[in-house]
Amino acid sequence: MIDFRLIPNILGALATLLIISSCNKQKYKSTYYKTGELNEKIEINNQGEPDGVYEQYYKSGELRFKTKMKNNQVVDSVFYYHKNGKVMEKGVYKNNLKSGWWKYYDSLGKLTVEEEPVWIDNKRGYNQIIYYKKGAIDFTESDFFKIYSDDTLEIGKNKIEIELFLKNRNEGNYRKLYAILNKNISQTNKNDTINGRCNKFQFYIFLKKTGSIDIGGKIVEITARTSKKNTDSTINGIEVDRFFHKKVYVKDTVK
Repeated sequence: MIDFRLIPNILGALATLLIISSCNKQKYKSTYYKTGELNEKIEINNQGEPDGVYEQYYKSGELRFKTKMKNNQVVDSVFYYHKNGKVMEKGVYKNNLKSGWWKYYDSLGKLTVEEEPVWIDNKRGYNQIIYYKKGAIDFTESDFFKIYSDDTLEIGKNKIEIELFLKNRNEGNYRKLYAILNKNISQTNKNDTINGRCNKFQFYIFLKKTGSIDIGGKIVEITARTSKKNTDSTINGIEVDRFFHKKVYVKDTVK
C-alpha cells in the first residue's frame, strides 16, 4: 500500500525512467521492476513534475493503483485494485493523508469495511469504522454515529440529536456524552445526555445567519468503571473524542 507522505521522495529517487511523448503532447514518466516489468506510469508536465494520471501495476501486469496528481499532491479519488480487477479500497487524500470515508472490498467486490480515519500528531486512528458481515452492518465490531437533524434549519434555536453505535456499549458503569461545537456555532446545555444500549444525546444550537453552514465539532464520550481496593472505591474514567460535521441550509424563521 502506498504511503503518499513518501511520494516526493519516491519520485526523486527513481532509478529507471522512460519519457514517452504521445500524439497529444502528453508526457509520461515510467518506472520498472528490476526484472523489467512496468511498475509505475505517471503523467508529467514540461517541468517533469507529476501532473495527471498516476498508475501503479503489479509485477504480473495488472493495475494495482490509480489516481490523479498535481504538484506531488493527490487531487482526485484514489483506487486500489485486486489482481482480478475488482476495487480493493477507495477514498480521497488530503495533504497526502487519508481523509473522509474510505471503503474496503474483498476480491469478489463485496463491501467489508467503511472507515473514517483521523490524524492526531501525525498518528493515524479512526473516527468511525463500520464492519460488514454477509452484507449487513456488524454492530458487535463497529464504532460509528448518526446525526439527526433537518437539512434545512431556521434562524434561532434548533435541536440536534446524535446516536452512537459502539462495540463496547455495554462496558463501564457510567457513561457521559456531550458535544463541543466549533466556534461559529452557539450552543446550550452541552451535558444533556440520554444513556441506553444505542447511546443518544441531544443539544440545541442557535443560528444567526441565513445560508449554507457546516455544523461541526466533537463528541465527547466519558466512560467510567468503578474499582474497589480494600475498602475504598475509585472511579477510573476514559475519554474518547469523535469529530462530526454536517452541512445544512439556514433560512429565515417562518412567522
